[in-house]
Amino acid sequence: EVNDLESFYNKLVTTDASLHAVVEIFNPPLQSPTVPPTAPLAGILIGVKDMVAIKGHVVGNGNKECLESGRAATTNASIIDALLDAGASIVARTTLLEYAAGAQHPDIPETKSPQDPTLTAGGSSAGSAALVGAGVLPLAVGTDTGGSIRIPAAYCTCYGIKPTAGLIPIDGVTPLAPT
Repeated sequence: EVNDLESFYNKLVTTDASLHAVVEIFNPPLQSPTVPPTAPLAGILIGVKDMVAIKGHVVGNGNKECLESGRAATTNASIIDALLDAGASIVARTTLLEYAAGAQHPDIPETKSPQDPTLTAGGSSAGSAALVGAGVLPLAVGTDTGGSIRIPAAYCTCYGIKPTAGLIPIDGVTPLAPT
């Protein structure tokens, strides 16, 4: 939990300048107005990979053209509603490899490892892992079809968990594969 949001946002912007981990910053954070302070994620700042729909925002999928000319989502992905209902504060959309498919879009800077910014952050959920590994965020959402959470987490010295298929609804998430 962060009590000084101004300092947090300054750290987020400063860190992103060297890591290229952020697509969009939400200041103020996206929050549910009806969550009690005892909610499990109350006050926890998180980032969300930019292939998860957030109402009113374009899903960029690591593709510059999609980000610049796409339509804003009309609903949240289920995971977004669940996070907001649990009290989380969404502060950023995080970078990814183009369509989470293993290659960087040529017009988007590669996300770098917080331990050594001359090296890659490792893959598809790189922005989420880089911000957690840099200590900017305690939690971030990624997606994982073939290592897209776990590899960047290892490259960025943090933990990455791939949930059991079907455990978390994937509606509102750009599909790479059915699970």
